[in-house]
Amino acid sequence: MSILKKIFSGISTKNAMTLYGTVDDWKKASPSKREEFKKNIESGLENGQVTSDMLGRFLVVTDDAERGEEILYQAIKNGVEGAEGEYVDTISYYYMKNGKYNSLAKQDKWFSKWISAAERSIDSGEENAEVRLADIYKTCYKITDPEFNNIVDCTIELYYTAARKHQRNGALNCGLFIQDRIGTDEFKAINPEKYQNWEEAGPFLMQSLKDEKHTKYKGYAHESVCWFYMEYIRGYLDGSIDYYFEEKELTNLVNIIMTNRAKILDNIKDCGEMADSIESSLNSRMIHFEFLLLADKLRGVDEFQDISDSYVRQINKKKFPGITNKFMKEEAVDKMSEIFLGDKQQYFYNGKDYTKDFYNFIEQRNSIKR
Repeated sequence: MSILKKIFSGISTKNAMTLYGTVDDWKKASPSKREEFKKNIESGLENGQVTSDMLGRFLVVTDDAERGEEILYQAIKNGVEGAEGEYVDTISYYYMKNGKYNSLAKQDKWFSKWISAAERSIDSGEENAEVRLADIYKTCYKITDPEFNNIVDCTIELYYTAARKHQRNGALNCGLFIQDRIGTDEFKAINPEKYQNWEEAGPFLMQSLKDEKHTKYKGYAHESVCWFYMEYIRGYLDGSIDYYFEEKELTNLVNIIMTNRAKILDNIKDCGEMADSIESSLNSRMIHFEFLLLADKLRGVDEFQDISDSYVRQINKKKFPGITNKFMKEEAVDKMSEIFLGDKQQYFYNGKDYTKDFYNFIEQRNSIKR
């Protein structure tokens, strides 16, 4: 819920925060302390020191959601400035807290008011209004939902606007919506007319590195860029299997994959908690690819052809259904490693050595076998 700390920040001055509390204070407070906060907020409302939306937020956070929602929605009816955004953010918090910030929200009694308030916040020119509504659509509608076709154009236009305005997470979430939703093969099969190539996410994800540079989402932006480049490596690794069996030259693929690897390594230092997962995924794909390069060298020797072919076919077994391999993948890897270590330079690809991770992988396997 850290994303909501900024939303529910109480009042900015130290004394006011002590008097009325923040969302963290409200959540952690004992029943008696909560009652004290509530009385102070009610008194502040009577004295005109706070607005009704603070009481509404407090009630939603402290499990009197029915009354809190009622107060927040009444503020919209009364024309309170910014009330639409307050309503949207507070109900978003409520849905997240109760595991309903997803497709389940569509069945909730407040869903239509939540959407309406988000739409009106755009009309009111509120900050981050477009990305807020786009995120709701992205979260609540799956690409397999019949309604998705009705909101996909609106959603992408909202994201485009959010990116142009450099709204919080606007470019980032725009890129992710393209890459993870309307740029997928699944969506292409459902709605080819509205499908976009996943690579079109690139410019938005690159923009997000600048937009989120000084925000708490910086790490997430770099992680998203890493996964974007990882998708290139995945695709070209898959393509290299075809190149191998078609006996095509692999040099161009080597250059492309190594370029994207370098871009990932350049971004990974700024990643957050996903850095280890990204590094592990990158190492796995690179080791597969470098063993494929080794296989391409080894198959030139007749006695190594079956070993090489067996390994490459098992990089992606879905491409070769029903084929029985002479060597299991792990056995092929061990045999290829043994051959390579016997005469390394002979098996360099185009005279270039393999990566440090490749050697570490072989060493780790050898130490386990000892």
